[in-house]
Amino acid sequence: MRGMDRVLCMLAPVTLLLAGCGGGKCGGAGGVSDVCPPPQYGHAEVQGRALRSDGSPLAGKQVYVSCGEVVGALDDVTDGEGRFDVRLGYGVADTLLYPFPPRNPDGSFEVICSASLRLPGDVVLRQDGFGVRFMPNREAVVPTVVELRQTNM
Repeated sequence: MRGMDRVLCMLAPVTLLLAGCGGGKCGGAGGVSDVCPPPQYGHAEVQGRALRSDGSPLAGKQVYVSCGEVVGALDDVTDGEGRFDVRLGYGVADTLLYPFPPRNPDGSFEVICSASLRLPGDVVLRQDGFGVRFMPNREAVVPTVVELRQTNM
């Protein structure tokens, strides 16, 4: 029975290590290398259209929405009508380095973002400094609408 006690003593730390890391729930096999994303503090969506100066759609173009270090930059490709839809998530593992923004009474908070699209010839369509409202759950999100329009030069 003494040998069984040794085996149990050796397995206990491994079991705790795996249990503490989610046991592979985040896509890995469990253990120290199984990195899980931080919990989502807020959800948002940026929708819009990318248009030429004459109002015709810019189809098949990659639009980036950037909202700082925590949210990062996400992208979508415009459809045949020039529409794009970028869904954003606000999650941070280190709240000492990146404290959560304060919530409004409805649970929302705002982050300043920018949207951009690059065209041939180093032409960049850009909209800077618009507020995106993040909500505590995906169902409550009201999309922020932006337009990227090419100007005549």
